[in-house]
Amino acid sequence: MVIFDDSVLEKAYSKENEMICWHYDNSKQREVKGINLLTGLYFSNGISIPVYIAKKVFINEDDSKGIFYLITSDSGLSYEKLFASYQKRWKIEDSHRSIKQNAGITKSQTKVVRIQSNHIFASLCAFVKLEKLRVLNSANQTGVRKWIYINAQKKLWIS
Repeated sequence: MVIFDDSVLEKAYSKENEMICWHYDNSKQREVKGINLLTGLYFSNGISIPVYIAKKVFINEDDSKGIFYLITSDSGLSYEKLFASYQKRWKIEDSHRSIKQNAGITKSQTKVVRIQSNHIFASLCAFVKLEKLRVLNSANQTGVRKWIYINAQKKLWIS
């Protein structure tokens, strides 16, 4: 199963450019200026090539209409089970939160597109390394980050 989700890296004080523009942020329920980060999470028990798209139309409490698309590679998954499995998306929401909090993806105060791109790439690399350390040490990313920081401080004072 492949899960895609987007997150807005808010850049309220930056000028608009190829990367920074206006996006609707679901968490703030309004448009914000920033970088739209699209991430995918792949779950696999076996590899399956076909991709199926399901569409769900729903009415919100304020009578506005919403359209919801889900994509899967599991041909045996029923429509109901596909939407029930949507709850797995919280894994990717946790990843977005961790990338923002632990990898510092929103901390770049640059205006040059190339530097912003490099910072995003470096933050994603840091997130992958934190995840690897988290899995190896059976800890959470905040704990791993704290451990790295403490050890760096010790080495600084020892040398």
